Amino acid sequence: MRWNNALQHTERCFPLDLPSSLEEDLKSAPGSSESLTSLTCAGSYDHGLYGHAQLAATVKLSSHWQAGALVDANVTPGRDK
Repeated sequence: MRWNNALQHTERCFPLDLPSSLEEDLKSAPGSSESLTSLTCAGSYDHGLYGHAQLAATVKLSSHWQAGALVDANVTPGRDK
C-alpha cells in the first residue's frame, strides 16, 4: 500500500485543429455558438491510499497441460470512477 496523488489538468478535448471545412460547417449549424476546438475536458484531483494485489495458482494436469487462474485487484483514488 502506498499513498497516491492523481492530478489531471483541464485540457482541450480536440488538441489538433479541425479541418477548416468541418469548422465552418459546425459554425453554421443551428444552435452552435462555440467552436469544437475551444471545448475543454474537465480535470480532477484526488488522493488516498493505493493498493494492488495479485494471486495466481496453477495445477499440472499432465506432462503437456496445465490450468491456472489469476486474480488481480487494483484500487487507485481518482482513477477508478
